[in-house]
Amino acid sequence: MRVKLVSRERYPLGLKPLIPLDRYKEFIASGLPLFKAFVESWEHTRTETGAVAGSVFEAAAKDAPGQPPAEDIPQHDTGKLRLQRLCTRARMRLRHAGVARRMALLPHGDPLREAFDLYIPSDFFITIPDARLKCSSSDVPTIVACCMGIEDPLLVEHRSHVFKDRNTTRGKLFRSLDPYGRSLSLYMGPGHARFALHDAIGAVAHQVARLVGFRALRQPTDLVASAIKPENRERFMGAQRAAAKSHRGGLIPDLVILRFYLPVGTAYL
Repeated sequence: MRVKLVSRERYPLGLKPLIPLDRYKEFIASGLPLFKAFVESWEHTRTETGAVAGSVFEAAAKDAPGQPPAEDIPQHDTGKLRLQRLCTRARMRLRHAGVARRMALLPHGDPLREAFDLYIPSDFFITIPDARLKCSSSDVPTIVACCMGIEDPLLVEHRSHVFKDRNTTRGKLFRSLDPYGRSLSLYMGPGHARFALHDAIGAVAHQVARLVGFRALRQPTDLVASAIKPENRERFMGAQRAAAKSHRGGLIPDLVILRFYLPVGTAYL
């Protein structure tokens, strides 16, 4: 059951400092089971969150709700303050702080801490993929595991399996499979999709830059050519073209936006 609390104050919630006014005095005096349930749940949540100052739970049940923090108040005229959302945000803010303290105790290389620090938006999982960035049903468990910093269920049973990566100038390179997929992410042997994924992400970035009006170039090989001495320029460009073809070496940025200026005070870079 959703309870809507109505105040007789002429000030909208969030626009007036917290002033206990026994605003629910008549409701309390009624002795209704509904109010008893509200008081128990409100006070339980106040205990959970510590009833800190500047929180919607600062006020006791008889004066609820308290003054919410500024970041929870809609900035546009049509924005409405909803008690349920304010309560959820206060509880989630507290829980997030607790998780952050726990993550800070883990080593920097721990997969769980790395996933937490990356803080990947949940929109990633609800965005409709296109033909280039779609994934199969077998890819989804791996994606979720990587984003959450947990063991990949598809790799657990193959833990410690040794596989060949590629041939190097020092001989054959072998790796041992770990359940987090880190060794697989380093694989550069036949059939790897690192370059294909890199190019797909670059194409999306280039498309977005063009859509917002920037003049963007993908992987220009001649960006620094003018800085090379004329007698060395042809040899340099040859090396640049070879690097672009092999995806190795060279001075080739992934994306360049032309005539883009960053404001610094009243001057521009």
